[in-house]
Amino acid sequence: MRKYLSELLYNAEYDSKNLIIAPTGSGKTNYIFVDLIQKFDRVLYLCDTTALRQSIIKQARVEHSNLDVMCYNTFGRMFKNGSDCIEFEWDCIICDEFHNLFCYDNAFNNANTTSAIINLMREDGCKKFYFTATPDVYNERKDSKGVTDVFENVKVFDYSESDEIVRYNEKHNVKLNSWHEIVSRIDIHKDLIAQESYKVLIFTQKINTQVKLQEQLNQIDGINALCLWSINSKNIMSDEQIQYREYLLENEKLPDDKYNVLIINKAMETGINIKDKSFQYCFLNTTDETERVQARGRLRHNITYLFHVDKNNCDYDKSEDKGFIAKYLNKKLSATDKKELCSESGMIDAKGRNIGWTRMKKVIEDLGYSVKDISTRINGVNTRVSIIS
Repeated sequence: MRKYLSELLYNAEYDSKNLIIAPTGSGKTNYIFVDLIQKFDRVLYLCDTTALRQSIIKQARVEHSNLDVMCYNTFGRMFKNGSDCIEFEWDCIICDEFHNLFCYDNAFNNANTTSAIINLMREDGCKKFYFTATPDVYNERKDSKGVTDVFENVKVFDYSESDEIVRYNEKHNVKLNSWHEIVSRIDIHKDLIAQESYKVLIFTQKINTQVKLQEQLNQIDGINALCLWSINSKNIMSDEQIQYREYLLENEKLPDDKYNVLIINKAMETGINIKDKSFQYCFLNTTDETERVQARGRLRHNITYLFHVDKNNCDYDKSEDKGFIAKYLNKKLSATDKKELCSESGMIDAKGRNIGWTRMKKVIEDLGYSVKDISTRINGVNTRVSIIS
């Protein structure tokens, strides 16, 4: 039977610096707030985004008065000229989504994030706990010559590949060729989404892609998409967007059923938790494994469908993108080919089985394609085939 993080770390002996790698769904937040914080008198909780900071402050306000919360950038700026006073301010520092501190430092070469790394990795009288759901931040530096000392003397608890820890699951995991395919997939699934009152979460990195997806999705009958991003962005959100964002952070669900598709970007990759189980679809427009793990983890439950862009198809011609149907166009499709197409669509019936060709044919025609059934001879045998054009 799988265990939560609090069970696995119940009798753990910690060093002064500790890296804890645990998958989303393993009970990290519960462990931090119920088990870890209470062991110390003065705790600093560091995180990567404003959204996560707001979420932590909300929880800390209810449960803990000995907790200070700030973003890595603020921490780095405060102690840029030295950190001798850190151990006098706090006896424990919790570093959440720790991988993103290194990601931001690499991407922006920011003096504040560099300062944060230096001060958080040094030896002092303050116990430090680095939390992440992906081992990349550790493995990349452990294996790279010249930077192995970053995690020197850090005790590592790595449950990323463990079979004994609880984690979120997906019933169907489907690869996409590009982000353009997201629209056609949702169009294909729109009847099931409406029938089951399902909702969809989409993650993409850039605001302009969010807006493009929203525009295209809102042309589909029964689909209404909402975009949310950082309140600090130069792209100002509308009053309605801000209201939905604040409600989501506070209540871990959308306030109503007006929107059935939520599109977020990297600024919302951490910090928001969605516990509304009607969100059964998740689309990830990123080939970065760390971003995938974090964005998928916004849905705090098991889901039916996970769609993600496949890094092996990065050279896919987006100008000619026609979704997963593209490779089947203008070919004589045998019964085996059509079965493969049905399977690749990711569509299932009420009993969880792949839909059959009869229903798939109607879906393809609804998308604006023509399907022609003809007889032809294959290996000397008269065979019925279908041609999509």
